[in-house]
Amino acid sequence: MYDLKIRNATIPFGKGNETKIVDILVNKGKTVGIGSFAEIDAASTLDLNKKLLIPGAIDAHVHFCDPGMTHREDFLCGTKGAAVGGLTTVLEHPLGTVPDTRSAGELIIKYEAVKDSAVIDYGLWGGITGLDMEDHKFQRAIAEMAQLGVVAFKVFMVASIPTFTRVSSGDMRLIMEEVAKTGIPLGVHAEDYNIVETMSNRLMEEKRFDPLAWIEGRTYEAEPIAIFTCLKISEATHCPLHIVHLSTAEGARLIQEGKSAGIDVTAETCPQYLTLTQDAIKKWGSIAKVAPPLRHQRDIDVLWNSLQDGTLDLMGTDHAPYEAETEKNQWQENIWLDCPGFPGTELMLPVMISEGLNKGKISLQRLVELVGENPAKRFGLYPRKGVLAPGADADYTVIDLDEEWTIDAKELQTKAKYSPLHGMKLKGKPVTTIVRGKIVYDSGQGFLVKPGYGQWIKRE
Repeated sequence: MYDLKIRNATIPFGKGNETKIVDILVNKGKTVGIGSFAEIDAASTLDLNKKLLIPGAIDAHVHFCDPGMTHREDFLCGTKGAAVGGLTTVLEHPLGTVPDTRSAGELIIKYEAVKDSAVIDYGLWGGITGLDMEDHKFQRAIAEMAQLGVVAFKVFMVASIPTFTRVSSGDMRLIMEEVAKTGIPLGVHAEDYNIVETMSNRLMEEKRFDPLAWIEGRTYEAEPIAIFTCLKISEATHCPLHIVHLSTAEGARLIQEGKSAGIDVTAETCPQYLTLTQDAIKKWGSIAKVAPPLRHQRDIDVLWNSLQDGTLDLMGTDHAPYEAETEKNQWQENIWLDCPGFPGTELMLPVMISEGLNKGKISLQRLVELVGENPAKRFGLYPRKGVLAPGADADYTVIDLDEEWTIDAKELQTKAKYSPLHGMKLKGKPVTTIVRGKIVYDSGQGFLVKPGYGQWIKRE
């Protein structure tokens, strides 16, 4: 007797958009069979009636603000939103929690705070700041966090909050030397500090407080200049490099050149950089304020092409919610006073399905790689995660490719009931999310597991 039998699932098979219809057997949280099993008994059966089933989707970049900043978000709301969006695993970055995950001890504090909250599985990033360089603790912290199973390390070239300070190029050279010893990627928020600081200060001195001032201050060339620096240090130190939330066509070109030169580099982009131009900040103000800022239609077009041709490797959201009433309400007077970021994890896969797969910008095979296989491989979770195969975790995302719907920010699971994607019409929607053989969320039945079902998945 098996725990679960899934019948009539349409799964990716072969290249491009090829599929086939199969049954799937699950036992003890693992996929144990893929084929035709009409006569085999199981404790429960789920008939998908030929709906699309893909390996469980992964968001490689979230901030759930738990513990310490739970007025913005917590692990329960964050993972529930991810489950509604068809995600089976999220990878949480440091920043926005108290304490940040910048040491082994802080990682344990984090785990103890969230272990009874998550409804899907999660991995944890470790962080390194300029403050860690000042007291020379970073070498030991890197080694100890690696032993605890962090999926990657994170640094900021421009600080997002005062307590998570930026690292200089010199700092990053020393950090990459240490991280290279672990074989774990270093993720970088790549914007050049000197350019951003100079241009932003000039605009503030000119009393430019309008929304576009935010974009003009974080000027376009800041990202490619920073990426170039990262690539050269990675090449010198042999440290695996991951560029987070890439936003520019020029940045994508540099990633392609780095790969051609043999540098171990991957890069992600986010739904906002695939759907929104600078016009969004004119409409929404700080609701659409994000770092890096929104770009141009040309960048959107290049990023979609880069996802399909393999230049860009995977997807994240940079899910960074704030309390709208207190942290997003000053923009009409002064855009600089509001916090940069918005929720996104619930909408990543729907956007990729609607605007990518259903519009022919990416193939089904590429979708599966971008949201499952590639993040699992890059962050040490493969082949447990990211693949539909015997022995892997029974993580599945079931999708109705034909459902048409409109994003309503007030209906999102996040505590932050705002989104610059509010009102966007989509075609295609995740309808059932299965983690280790258990239905976590179904669009017809709601949530079917208790908080705490999600597990901390460590890098292998």
